[in-house]
Amino acid sequence: DIGLVRGYYNMLSSLACGAQASVCAHEFLGASENKLMSPSRAHVASNQAPRCSWQALFGALSHYASSMRQKDSADASPKTPDLPDGEAALLRSLLRLCRTTVRYSIVARMSLYENAEYNAVVTMFDFLGCAIPVSLKASLLDTIAAFGELGPEILGGGGEADNARQLVDEMARRIWAILEQSQTLPTTNDVDALRQARPFGMERVPLLPDRTPQRGISIGRGSGNRQLLSRGGIVYELEEVEAAAETYPEMRAFVRLISSLIHVSNSAAALSNLDRDPILYSAPSPSIPMDLGESYRTPGITPYLVFVLESVMLKAEQRSYQYSTEKWSVYAVSLDAIERSLGTLDLSGLVAEAGEQRLSRTDSGLANSLRALVTHPGFEIVIRILCGSKLLDALLNILNVGVDEVNMSTGDVGECINQSVLCTLRILLRILRIQETLLRTVIPLLLESSDMLGFPLTLPRSLTTLEQLLLSRRQSVVQIVTYVSCTSSADICLATIKILHILSDSVVFNGIDDRVARGADMLTVNRLVGMIDRSEESVRIVHGFINCLGVEDDDSVAESREVALISEAAKGFTSGLEDQQSTGPAQSIRLAIIDLLLANLTPTKPAPTIAHYLLGFSLTRPASDDLPDPSQRATCLHTILDLLREGHGEAGPSSLISKRPRLAERCYHLMYHLCSDAVTGDVTTRFLRGRENFFYSQLSSTPMAIVPDLRVLGEEPQSVHSPIRVYAQLHGRSWLWRSSALELHTLVLQDARSRAKLIGEWLVGDAEQTEDGDGSVFSGGSILDSRMRILAMFDSLRQAYRDSSSALQRQQRVAELEYLRSDDSMMDEDDDEGAAPFGRGKASLGAELLNVDVNSCIVTNERGCAVYDLHALVALLRQAEQALDQGGQLGSAGARQRVFLAIRRVVIRSYFGNQERELHYAYASALRGWKELAEILVTSAWNKIDSQGRAGCERTAFQLLRGLVRVLSENDPVFAGGASKWCMEPPTAEQEFRHAELLTALAPTLTLFAERLSQEWTRAGVLTRASLAMNKPGAAGQARVMPPALDTQLPVEPLLDTWRMLVCAALTPAAAASLLLRGNVYAAMLHVLGGIRKLGESSSSAGQKSRLVSGALDILADSAALGDRLLEAASADAADSSDAWKTVAFSLLNALASLFAVESRPNRVVMLLARKNFFASFVGSILHREDHAIQAALQPDPASLNALYIYEAKMSFFLRIAQRSDGAERLLENGIIDVLADCAFLDLRPQSDHGASFADAFIPIRAERFHLLLMPALNLMLALVARIGRDNLTLWMKAARFVSQHHAVLEAILKEAAAPAHLLSIALLTEAKAVTSLVFFIARQRA
Repeated sequence: DIGLVRGYYNMLSSLACGAQASVCAHEFLGASENKLMSPSRAHVASNQAPRCSWQALFGALSHYASSMRQKDSADASPKTPDLPDGEAALLRSLLRLCRTTVRYSIVARMSLYENAEYNAVVTMFDFLGCAIPVSLKASLLDTIAAFGELGPEILGGGGEADNARQLVDEMARRIWAILEQSQTLPTTNDVDALRQARPFGMERVPLLPDRTPQRGISIGRGSGNRQLLSRGGIVYELEEVEAAAETYPEMRAFVRLISSLIHVSNSAAALSNLDRDPILYSAPSPSIPMDLGESYRTPGITPYLVFVLESVMLKAEQRSYQYSTEKWSVYAVSLDAIERSLGTLDLSGLVAEAGEQRLSRTDSGLANSLRALVTHPGFEIVIRILCGSKLLDALLNILNVGVDEVNMSTGDVGECINQSVLCTLRILLRILRIQETLLRTVIPLLLESSDMLGFPLTLPRSLTTLEQLLLSRRQSVVQIVTYVSCTSSADICLATIKILHILSDSVVFNGIDDRVARGADMLTVNRLVGMIDRSEESVRIVHGFINCLGVEDDDSVAESREVALISEAAKGFTSGLEDQQSTGPAQSIRLAIIDLLLANLTPTKPAPTIAHYLLGFSLTRPASDDLPDPSQRATCLHTILDLLREGHGEAGPSSLISKRPRLAERCYHLMYHLCSDAVTGDVTTRFLRGRENFFYSQLSSTPMAIVPDLRVLGEEPQSVHSPIRVYAQLHGRSWLWRSSALELHTLVLQDARSRAKLIGEWLVGDAEQTEDGDGSVFSGGSILDSRMRILAMFDSLRQAYRDSSSALQRQQRVAELEYLRSDDSMMDEDDDEGAAPFGRGKASLGAELLNVDVNSCIVTNERGCAVYDLHALVALLRQAEQALDQGGQLGSAGARQRVFLAIRRVVIRSYFGNQERELHYAYASALRGWKELAEILVTSAWNKIDSQGRAGCERTAFQLLRGLVRVLSENDPVFAGGASKWCMEPPTAEQEFRHAELLTALAPTLTLFAERLSQEWTRAGVLTRASLAMNKPGAAGQARVMPPALDTQLPVEPLLDTWRMLVCAALTPAAAASLLLRGNVYAAMLHVLGGIRKLGESSSSAGQKSRLVSGALDILADSAALGDRLLEAASADAADSSDAWKTVAFSLLNALASLFAVESRPNRVVMLLARKNFFASFVGSILHREDHAIQAALQPDPASLNALYIYEAKMSFFLRIAQRSDGAERLLENGIIDVLADCAFLDLRPQSDHGASFADAFIPIRAERFHLLLMPALNLMLALVARIGRDNLTLWMKAARFVSQHHAVLEAILKEAAAPAHLLSIALLTEAKAVTSLVFFIARQRA
C-alpha cells in the first residue's frame, strides 16, 4: 500500500517538471484538499486529509514534529529515530513532489510560502530538528532549498521574471533568517539574543552554556568557529552519524541549501560568463542578509561558508565513502557554494571610493562598505587562497584528477567530476582577475580604515598573488594547462585558456628560466614556456590547442537575437558589441586562443613566448630557423592556415570570412602581426611563400560583397544585417589588406617580380559585376569598359557601411516602438525625435530630464573605438533616479513613469549609438587597409604591373583617380544614391563629421593617384620627344625608323568630367571643414593640370590639349560659379592657413592663372583677387608677417625653410599674373614694389664664393637660399617695368627707390661679377644680368 502511494507521488513528481505542469500539479494538490474536505472546518487532522494534498504533507510534518518534541527529554543529544521507515519513505516522496512543484512554479512557491496554515518553511525546519533519518533530513533540506533557489522560469528573463526574481530574493532572505534561528548550524552562544530575534512560528532554541560572544573577525585563519561548530547540529550529525555510515546525504543537502540561497545579482555577470570583468560587472547578492545575526554575533553568512570550507571541502579527501563516487558529489556542491560566494563579492564600490580618495573617518558609507566586505564569505575565500592556505591545495588537488579521467567519466559521476573541475578553474580565474585590485587597492584601504569597522579585524601576515603561489607549484600549472585537451566540456577548455592568458601576462611567469635543455645547449626562455616544454604533457598540450582550433560548431554563427542584445544592454552588461556573447562554445575557444597568441606577440614580451611555442617557432633561434612542415610536426599555425583556406578558390559564402567573420578577423590580425614582427616576419613570409602564394589566394578567394545590396533587394528585407558580422568582416578585410600591402611592398624590395606582378595585376584586373546572384555591388557603371578589383573592394566597403547603417536605423525604430510606447506621455510630448537614428542628440531628452552627462561615460574599448560604457551609464542613471526620489520629485506614478521611460530611452539610444560607432570604426579601419594597399600599388609596385603597356598603365591610373575623386566630390559620400527610403534618414552632424574625417584620410591617396597619372602623361611626352629624335636623319643621311610615340588613349570627356569632380571635391562641406582635405585636392588638381601641360608639349596632342583647356575653362565658368568659388577658397587658404598648404594654394592659383591666360579677356584670377581684396593681403604679408621668418631662414642653421617655400610660390604666382598688364597694374596698385623695397631679407646677402658647388644636403647653403629669394624679386621688377610701360612715372619712381634701398647688395653683385680673379657661376651671372637689366631700364627712363 505504501509502495503504491510512493509510486504515485513519484509519478506526479515526474509529471510536474516544467512551468505549466508544475502549476497544474499545484492546483491538483490544492483542489484535492478543497474538494474532499469540508470548507467549514478550519483545522483537520493530518490523518483525515487526502493523501495527495498539501494539507497531508504539511499536516504530517507538523504532527510528527510536535509529537517528537513532546517526547524529548532534557538531554540535548539526538534520539534514535522513532519514525517508521515506510512513513519516512512516503514523506520523502511527497517532499520530492513538493520540491519539483515549487522549483518550476513561482505561483506554487509563493502560495505555499505565504500560506499561514501550512507555514511551509518553518514547519520543515521544525521537523528538521527532530530525531529522524538523515535521508529524510536531506529531503527536507532539498525542499527548503527549492523555495529559495532561482528556478528555470525565473532565469529565463523578461519583465515578469524580474518581478518573480525579486520575490524569490526576499524569500531567500527570510529563509536565511529562519535557518539562523533554527541553529541547524550553531553560530552563537547568546541564547537570549537569539530568542529575542526568533521569527514567529519557530520552536524554542536549545539552551547552550552562557558565554561572551566573540565579536572580532579573523579572516583566512580557519579557526574562528571551530569550538562553536563542534557543539551540535549538523556538525554532530556529519561527524558522528554520516561519517560512521560513510555516506553524506544530509551534509550535501545542507551545502546545496546554502548554495541555493546565494543568488547572483541580475545586475552582475553570470558565473559562467568568463568574458566580463568580475570587478566592473559585480554587484552584491540580493538574497544575502548582511545583517544576519548582528544582534548577537558578527553579522553575515560567513559561518555557513566556514562550515563548507572546513567541515566539507577540506575534509572531503580524508573521509571514507561507502560509494567512492560520492566524493565528487561532495566536491561539486562545495565548489558551487564557494563559486557563488566569490561571484557575489562586490568590489566595484570600494574601488570607486578609493579612486575618489574618500577616506574620511566620518564617512558612514565607506564604513558600511568595509563592513559588508569583511563579513562577506567571498572575502574569506579570497584571503584564504591568497595566503596559500590549505584551501588552495585542496583546489589544486581536485585538478589532479587529470584530463583523461574527465574525458572518460560518464553518467552522474562524470557530471560531478566535470562540474568540480570547471568550478575550480573558474574560481582560480576569478581570483586571478580580482587579486590586483584587492591587494593594491582594497586591502590598503581596509587597513587604513580598520577603526571604522566597529570590531577588531585580523588578517594573515602574508598575502601575495596567486601567480607567485603557483610558481612553487609548477606541476599544478602544467596540470591546469593540460585541461585544454578536455573533450567533454568546452567550458573547461575556455577557462583553461583564460587562465593561461593571465599567467602569460604575469611578470612572474614572464621571467627568464635558464634550465631548458636543447641538446648540449641551455636555453634562456620564458618561464611559462619552460614549464610546459619540460613537462611530459608538452605534446598533449600543443595538440590540445590544435584540436580546439579545429573543432567545428554545430551553429557556426550563433549570433544573439537583437531583443536579447538590447535586454543585455539595458542591464549595463556591455560597453560595445564585442563584449556580448554571440558565439558558440567552440567559436569562443577559438577566439580565446587567438587572443592569447596575439597578446604574446607584442614587442614588450621578448621572444620566445607561449605564442611562439604554440605556433611552432624555434626556441633557440625564432628569428631565423624555418617553421616545421605539417608532415613533420603539427602546430597551431598550420591549423590557422587551414582555417583560412576554407572555401579556397570560392569567393563566396563558403570562405571563412563569410561563415565566421569574427574568427577570420582574429586570424588575419594574427597573420599581420606575424608578418610585420621583427622576430617572426622573415620566417613567416618565407614559410608562406614556400607552400603557396598565400596572400594572392586569400585576396582572390575573399568575396567582394560583404552584405546584400538593399538597392538590389528593392524592398524591406525580412532579416536585417547583423552589426557584429558586418564590422567583423570589415576589420578582417582591413587586416588582410594591410598584410597584402606589406607583402607586396616586400616583394618589390626583394625584386620578386613574378609574385609582385601576380598580386598587382589581380588588383587592377577586371572585377565581376555580380557576386553569386546577389546583384551588383558597385554604384554606377564603368567608364572605360572595365572595373578594377581594387575599386570594387572600395565600393563594397561603402555599400556595406551604407546598408548596415540603414539597417541599424530600422532596428532602432523597431526597438523604440517596442520599449517606448507611443501612448506614453513621455513620447507624446516629443515630436518626430522618437525615431531618430542612433540616438540623435545622444538621448538628450532623457538625459536632460535626469540631469546626467552621458558623455562622461564614454570610454575607449580594446579596439580603440570610443563608446558609451553602458554599465557605468546605467549606474549613473540609477543614481540620478535616487536623487530625484530623495528630492521628492517622484511622488506620483506619472513622474515615476516618465523617469522610467527616460532611463530606457537613454540606454536604448546609447546602445544603438555604440553600434553605429563600432560600425563606423570598422569602416574606417577597412578604409585604412584599402588605402595602404592602393598606395603601395601606385608607388613601389607600379613598375611591376604589366597591364597592356603604357596605355594600360595610363588607363589604370586614370580609373583609380576617377573612382576616388567621385567619392570625394559627393556632398554625402556614403549615402548618396543610397538604399530604399524605408530605411533612410538624413545623416546627422556627427555622421557628417566622421565622414569628413574619413575623406581627409583618403585625400593623400587621391594625390598619389593624380601624381601617378601625371607621371604617365610625362612618360608620354618623353616617349614622343625620344621618337622624334630617333627619326631624325642619322650619320649616313638615313632616317632611323621607330614606332610612333603613344599619346594618351583617354577620351576628352572623361578627363573633363574628372576635372569637374576635382573642382567639386574642393568645394564640398567636408572640404570646407578640413584644410588637409582641401590641400590634397589642390595638389591633385595641380598634378592634373601639370599633366595636361606636359602632354601638350607633344605636337601630336596639341589639338587634344586645346579641347581639354577649353573644356576645363567651361567647367570653371559654369552656372554654379565653380571657378569663382574655387578661386576664393584657394585664395583664402593662401592668405591664412598652415605653411605647407599656403604653398600648395599659391601653386594652384598660379596654375589657374596660367589656365585662364588663354582667354582674351582680363584674367579672371586677377579680377577676383582684386574684387575680394586678396592682393592687399598677399602683398602686405610679405613685409609684415614673412620678412622676419625669411630672415631666420637665411641663418646658418635655420629651424625651418617654410617661409622660403611660401615666398617662392607667392612670387611665382605674382610673376605669372604680371605677364599681363591687368595683373601688373593690380600688383603695382597694392604696393608690391614698396614692400620689396622695404624687405630687410634682401639686404642679407652672405659673403660666400658663388663658384663653390652647392652642398647635396637637405638644407641648401646660404648663398643658394639668398639666390632663391633675390631672383624672384628682380624678375618681378623686370616684368612690371616691361609690362606697364614708360609712361607710368609712379612705377619708375618706385623702381628707383627699390634700387636705392638695396643698392649695397646690387653693387656687391656687380662688383663680384666684374672681379677678374673671381670664378663666375651661373647663379652669379643670372643675378648680374637681372641687376644690369633693371638698372638699364631705370637709367633709360630717366634719360
